[in-house]
Amino acid sequence: MIAASALPSFERLVSRLVPDRLERTGCDLVSVRRRLGIVDVLYEPRRTHGETVWGRRGPVLLIQTSHSLGRRNMTLAHELGHAIFDHLFAPNMLSVPDQQTRCERIEFSTRLLGNDMDQFRDAVESAGLEKVCDEFAFELLFPARWVPGEAVTADGLATFERMAERYGVSLTLAVVRVNTACRGSARSLLQFRLDHRRNWLVVDAICPPPGWTEGAYLSDATSAALSPLRRDSAPRRMMLSTTRSSTPPITADVKRGSESAVALSLPHDQDLASNLFQPRSYIVDR
Repeated sequence: MIAASALPSFERLVSRLVPDRLERTGCDLVSVRRRLGIVDVLYEPRRTHGETVWGRRGPVLLIQTSHSLGRRNMTLAHELGHAIFDHLFAPNMLSVPDQQTRCERIEFSTRLLGNDMDQFRDAVESAGLEKVCDEFAFELLFPARWVPGEAVTADGLATFERMAERYGVSLTLAVVRVNTACRGSARSLLQFRLDHRRNWLVVDAICPPPGWTEGAYLSDATSAALSPLRRDSAPRRMMLSTTRSSTPPITADVKRGSESAVALSLPHDQDLASNLFQPRSYIVDR
């Protein structure tokens, strides 16, 4: 675990890459990857979200095509983090074609991190390279300085969907960022699916209230209210409960797909860790 005071400045790092970003819109990832010397990005069916390999023209990013645009952007931004950090903190993982190229990449990354080098090294040793790349991606896509302002106006699922679309991120990432800014309270993002018996099942839960975990079934009353909802209609606010008697009901905005549904709860008391390097799930791919 890394104390908040020991976190490296992702904001400073991103500002060096994108010095003129003023509007609250999505990041120009094409410009960022070109600045990092990455010429090729290939989108293809893959088992993993993304991977960086080295070709004759330099690093090549391989991105899974089956996800939403927001999830693909997250994967691309994460891999851009690897293009910065791997040469410094995981050189043995790379198959760089020659020593000169390796030295040039190390020099570039060293200049980019500047005086924050030691803090980034400590973060990698403490939390791991993958989580450091995640945090870089969060800041690149949805800068922390803009999150409090977005949190003030975030009043329901439709608002979060518009926020995610504006920044080019997944709904999950938008909720996680706002929850991080709202200390002491949080919104839960839940995904449901119909199982083979046509019962609604919780398959993913971001910042869930007690008892709202993966594998929980929705109660008969909740299922009866959820099933008639039209596919992709406007979110409807409703009371949700599970078959577990010990699980408290919640009020949430619900939007149904064909065989799935997503729900965003009203804010509830939950003291999130100030440490940003907490485990997170990104299964809600909307």
